[in-house]
Amino acid sequence: MKTAFICYPKCSTCKKARNWLDENNISYTERHIVEDNPSYNELREWYSTSGLPLKKFFNSSGLLYKEMKLKDKLPSMSEEEQLRLLATNGMLIKRPLIVGDNTVLVGFKEAEWIEKLKYKRGTTMKLKNVLIVVKDIEKSKQFYHDVFGLDVVLDNDGNMILTEGLVLQDEKIWKEFLQKDIVPQNNSCELYFEEPNVEAFAQRLEELYPSIQYVNRLMTHSWGQKVIRFYDLDGNLIEVGTPM
Repeated sequence: MKTAFICYPKCSTCKKARNWLDENNISYTERHIVEDNPSYNELREWYSTSGLPLKKFFNSSGLLYKEMKLKDKLPSMSEEEQLRLLATNGMLIKRPLIVGDNTVLVGFKEAEWIEKLKYKRGTTMKLKNVLIVVKDIEKSKQFYHDVFGLDVVLDNDGNMILTEGLVLQDEKIWKEFLQKDIVPQNNSCELYFEEPNVEAFAQRLEELYPSIQYVNRLMTHSWGQKVIRFYDLDGNLIEVGTPM
């Protein structure tokens, strides 16, 4: 199914969305939302596919929506009544819409379109793994299991993939491959984890690995997030914080 781009050509957001589609080489068929107003059956199908609340399909900033005082009327209307109302006039429908294979997007949100359209078509790459270098892969495997509950997915003899995509790489093999020195505690990057009960995590870390080296013990940032930072057994920086 070719992607349908349903829009009102004079709408500035629709123009921006069309430019985005063109710049990213995404093919589409354009449809005028007023001259070829979506039908009740189409809207019912799109609503079901989108997973969105039905109110998201209404152009709540439009003049017609305001003139009809729909903000007050919609809560008392059934979904059937709302869908039939939307089918009467394309100016009631939020625009633009993207309709494709198992995809319905309402309104233009660039981040969402990148995820659903651009990545789906293979024009961007997905970060698959993060690799850290360790001296003793067995000790590191145990550390990340004890502290974070990560388990082994694949053991390639010197290269071990854990759950959550973390890869442990044997230092000797990595150094030989790169022909470069490995510098622990270089602070150039960190592994970031989130934990709602970070106080309990900090206590467990202290009990399991009392000699662990801290960058900062449990603290609270000015924006309210609680965090703890420390090095793993090989000097890789780790941050654990409450969810943002």
